[in-house]
Amino acid sequence: MAIAVYNISRYYGAPVENTRIDFQKLYLRRIFNGENSNQAQIIDGHAHTASPFATTSVNNWAIYDGTGAGASIVARAKGIHVDVDNWYISFVMVFDTKRFMFRVGQFMIPSTLAITGTSMAEPGEWAIVGGTGYFAMASGVIKKIVYVNPFSFKNDCEQVQELTIEAFCRTQPQPAARIEPPHGSENAGIVRDITELPQYLESVTITTGGVIDAFTFSYIDQAGGRQTVGPWGAGGPTDAVTTTIRMRPSEFVRAIHGTWGKIDPKISEVIVITSLTIVTNLQTYGPIGDPNYMGKENNTAFSIEVPPNRGIMGFYGRSERYLNAIGVYAMDLGLVQ
Repeated sequence: MAIAVYNISRYYGAPVENTRIDFQKLYLRRIFNGENSNQAQIIDGHAHTASPFATTSVNNWAIYDGTGAGASIVARAKGIHVDVDNWYISFVMVFDTKRFMFRVGQFMIPSTLAITGTSMAEPGEWAIVGGTGYFAMASGVIKKIVYVNPFSFKNDCEQVQELTIEAFCRTQPQPAARIEPPHGSENAGIVRDITELPQYLESVTITTGGVIDAFTFSYIDQAGGRQTVGPWGAGGPTDAVTTTIRMRPSEFVRAIHGTWGKIDPKISEVIVITSLTIVTNLQTYGPIGDPNYMGKENNTAFSIEVPPNRGIMGFYGRSERYLNAIGVYAMDLGLVQ
């Protein structure tokens, strides 16, 4: 079973275009007619000439990441194709999966490639003449062949083409900033941090058996890759409760509130995070943990808030057996990558 391959790497050869795109094994599926057709004729050339010259159709072709039953749509080819002796094609390839979404304010917008060329059925190439989002200022080619073992066809009204995308584009680094200082212990546990700067927070998972026993999060980095960080902490007792917060497409974190205190004031000076509350633009999650752990007087409250034009997209801190300290990375929501 064929599976899509996505490679995006920083390229330093040109002053403007600094990123190379190499996408392999994408599959464009055309359905010519029927109730599931993804193209429609709007001008019949035969109505004006003896040939199909000027026949025009609009298309919304689906592009999949594989050929098996579990293949998913990763993009759509939205545009037109016109019969001018050969077929002239012009469409926008819209990548509407989360991996290739970019943020404008509180909205996630799909990245696109602008495509033009001739011929649909035969092997060949289409030109990439522009792009937006992750693919800003893209230029390159799409190589296409008719896939020899296509989706399960019930008739001859479908066609699948295997696509390879080779292009260069511009990627602007996201100014994700680390907000100092972290809250909690200054020396307990081991320093924890991310290895790639974030551009979109996907989820946060917190385990608590009284205090914050483990903290895990996942995010999309600046190259479009998914990063999972943690768990920071050992996981707690057997009856510990785990809460996972998954961000919706237009959701982002505005603030983190919490408390920290001694794990056992009578016998230990070790500071741990005892509770966390995550505030997004849509709702509040928490408090998770116990803000009054070992008594109200044992806990110190803290808040990390960012301005309205920024969002919290990642974390750093300290941990060993427990989460001992936490800080955040924030990013300008208005930046278009």
